[in-house]
Amino acid sequence: MTSSRLIPVLLVIISANCGSDKPSSVVVSDSSGVRIVFSSGPSSDLNSHVVVDPDPIVSIGQLDGPDEYTLFKITDAVLLKDEAIAVSEKASNTLRLYDAQGTHIKTFGGTGGGPGEFQVLHRVFAYRSDSVVGFEGGFGAHIAVFGPDGGVGTTRFLMAPSEAYPYPSVVGVAPTVGPLVRAFERMPPRPENGGLFTSTISVWQYDFDWQPLGMVGEFAGPPRYGENENQGFAMSTIFDESAGDLISVNPYDFSWRIWSTTGELIQVSSRPVERVGVTQEFVERDLELKRQRWINIFADEDGELPPRWANFVADRTENVPYPDSLPLVGGIKTTESGLVWLEHYRPFSDEDGPAIYSVYFRDGQWLNDLQVPPGFKVFDIGNDRILGMVKDELDIEYIQVLRYLPGTLSDHAR
Repeated sequence: MTSSRLIPVLLVIISANCGSDKPSSVVVSDSSGVRIVFSSGPSSDLNSHVVVDPDPIVSIGQLDGPDEYTLFKITDAVLLKDEAIAVSEKASNTLRLYDAQGTHIKTFGGTGGGPGEFQVLHRVFAYRSDSVVGFEGGFGAHIAVFGPDGGVGTTRFLMAPSEAYPYPSVVGVAPTVGPLVRAFERMPPRPENGGLFTSTISVWQYDFDWQPLGMVGEFAGPPRYGENENQGFAMSTIFDESAGDLISVNPYDFSWRIWSTTGELIQVSSRPVERVGVTQEFVERDLELKRQRWINIFADEDGELPPRWANFVADRTENVPYPDSLPLVGGIKTTESGLVWLEHYRPFSDEDGPAIYSVYFRDGQWLNDLQVPPGFKVFDIGNDRILGMVKDELDIEYIQVLRYLPGTLSDHAR
């Protein structure tokens, strides 16, 4: 890893004023071979901005009809080559493949313990040679690789990289390098006073046989507090794979870093931040909403929580400490064309509202902020489209594809 001492040897200020009264600037410096980028604001060149068209160009799902078009408990979806779509569904533990127009091609997987089967299917990833990977996390974490014809190529448990880092989960698959796997979580000694502490997580490079090759780096895990290791937000470092590299994001500021798969820091990008304070009113509302959700999940027929689940819910909704300010970033998506999308954090009480993203070039320049339609859960972002899920008033689930376009909303007004 690189030294924390900064030695600037190059400084470039890029300033633009194309249709804006307030120019933006990007400051680029070099620190011991690491590119340091600071964007003071979005680009004032409106032609470099992107905007989301809210009208879907593809919609998959229906209330009644063939099984391949009725979707329930969608957990993930990914864009494949030629804009094909792979969807993972927890209710049936299947992967469903659709073409670019949303026509069903193939369904594979299923519930069970045999080759290509899952107990709880969590994620789907694009893999090499037009294959896809289904991933099941938890104590029995395993993967299944399916060929384009639906045949099972590989099924195996996902090996933890070390005893210190159990519970591996897939971050992404670098097409020419192999899978990137997050291992969660190494716990430090608890503070004697029961105060705040932070665990450590790691990311590892695996080969295409799903064997660990080496650690990319260690990163901050979720902050914890007290005996129950709980905290109001408890967000850890966020990751995505980008062009064979790893991108890490600190959710408590807008800084993001690019790492090589051998652990070298390549670039650090940041921007000004405005922190949002956490009030007691917010805490009470947030905890009550969480409590109601747990009750809806675990209550018996009379609406009461069995003792086991009552203790579980109480641990997570009573006397839970919150930090002084909200996290700022809730997720990251990257595209093959070199865009980095940082999703603004949304508290539990606002998770059905519109998602806001800050869009960057991979070189660190901040293009603009944009909004996706309310209720649209983003799964993947391609070079000109966004793949996600929406629910209608009957809670029917749909996979939809939206276009994003260069410019501003006024450029594309109908």
